[in-house]
This record gives sequence, C-alpha cells and structure tokens, in this order.
Amino acid sequence: MKRRISNCKRSYFKPKMTGKKEKFTKLFTFALFSLIVGIFLFPSDCSKANEMFDLGEVVITATKVPQLLKDVPGSVTVITSEEIESSKAKNVGELLDKVAGIEVRGYGYNGVSTIILRGSSADQVLVMVDSRPVNLASSGDIDLSGFPLSNVERIEIVRGPFSALYGPGALGGVVNIITKSPPETGATRASLSYGSFNTSVFNLI
Repeated sequence: MKRRISNCKRSYFKPKMTGKKEKFTKLFTFALFSLIVGIFLFPSDCSKANEMFDLGEVVITATKVPQLLKDVPGSVTVITSEEIESSKAKNVGELLDKVAGIEVRGYGYNGVSTIILRGSSADQVLVMVDSRPVNLASSGDIDLSGFPLSNVERIEIVRGPFSALYGPGALGGVVNIITKSPPETGATRASLSYGSFNTSVFNLI
C-alpha cells in the first residue's frame, strides 16, 4: 500500500563559506561592479589614449637638435609646406624674398643669387639644404633654381650670429631648406618652369 506524505517542508543545504573565500568573493564583486560603472561613466577614456596631439612646430637649425619652435631662443621663422603652396612663388628665391628681413638678389640669367639677412653681407649668411652647406663661403652665391619648391617640405630661417654652431659663414644667420622625404612607392616627380631671359628649368626628382 502506498502512502502519501504531505505537509513536508523542503530543506536545502547551503554550504557556508570560510572567511577567506567570503572576503575574496566580496572583493571580486566590488571590482566587477566598479569596472562596469567605469565603462558607462567614462566611455571616451579609451579613445583618448589613441589620440595624437599637436605639440607645435619642431625646428632643428637653431640648436642642431629637434626642438619646439616656441622653446627656441632668438628669432626663428619657419615656412611650412602649406605656406609654400599658398604663396604661389615660382622658386625658392621668390619665396624667401617675401619674408620680412630677407633680401634675395639675383645675378644674370642662370639663377645665381645671394641671400641677405638684416643688412648683413651675403657671405655672412649660411644657406643649407637638409643641414648641409650649399652656398659659396667666399661670396655667398647660390643657384636657387636647383631647388624646386615642389620638393621642399619647409624652410627654417634663423636670424643672428650662429658662428658658434656653424662657423664664420653664419654670422648673419642661417637658411635651412629641408626637402621632402622620398616617396615609399618609388614614384618619380617632374616639373618644368619658365623664367626671364627666355630660360626654362626642368626638374626630375
């Protein structure tokens, strides 16, 4: 014969945690809760870590080491690639002649010029391309037609005596023409320009 048992209360076995396990569980729960709250309250923090910040123009001519323009002592002018493009200048000499305190004097039809800074003589102004001297030390003469603006990244102009860094040829200042880095694809650029005296300049880069 089967008997039905009623009014029986179900009981469950609940294991008790030891002190260490209970403390660890509470810490884990709190850490997980804090992480979830942080994701919702500060969703942009992760993206900010990947942002790039513009700290300003960096120059190398004034001290021979990369330095922020705002931290460089003395009078320094930087002609950026954007300014070169918007200037509509045909060559480096025409571009420099537009800068305050600079005078470019051309001689003849072959592009030979001299650059004068703040009334100094031409042989006291050092002209460099990628930090290498290119003008004649005795006269300051330089053929500016050999440096197409299409290949110029920027120009750094430092006024004042810099003989301690660059020798006696930099008593009036330094003009550093910095060219663009070669393209990774190995592409070739060509340009053709015309000037006075029925002259033309062809550049292959």
